[in-house]
Amino acid sequence: IKNNVQSTDKQGGFVLPIEVEVSSKSGIYHPLDKLNFGLLRTLDNPKPLRLILINASNRTLHIVKVELEKPNDAIHIDFRPVKILPGSLKASLVALVTFTALKATNSRQYSGNIIARTKDDEFVLKIPYTADILHGSLEYEANVTRFYSGDASLKTLRKLHLTNKFNFTIVIYSVT
Repeated sequence: IKNNVQSTDKQGGFVLPIEVEVSSKSGIYHPLDKLNFGLLRTLDNPKPLRLILINASNRTLHIVKVELEKPNDAIHIDFRPVKILPGSLKASLVALVTFTALKATNSRQYSGNIIARTKDDEFVLKIPYTADILHGSLEYEANVTRFYSGDASLKTLRKLHLTNKFNFTIVIYSVT
């Protein structure tokens, strides 16, 4: 990567390390190293991620099963058997994987593996998943936030009390 900032080398750039995996084996591949659900709070809506696969073989592959390696109530997989055409580097949607943070009551549920299988178990792919969960919430009285504001000459002031139910301190910098 080149830039216009002066540096110790003559080319005015910096090195960005990347990891590349190269294989001559045919089969099914996931284009990312894992499904990352990111940072979720326990009361967040369930977060869906698309599970996409690439067929690197020279024939059509039938994905017949997508399942969890170990049972996990926080994960739901919406899958129907699908055919992935050969020779295309275009990823195909295989399943929708949904993580529900409220159902993740144990830290062992925050990560695991999803297994995708082809017909006759010819190709088996293990895809890791992970989520970071914040237990708790920032609570307030919802009715305090509802009031009539149709007349601009009326100024309405309300006190909004917040209760931190997280197990860490929260700093509020601005309320608008």
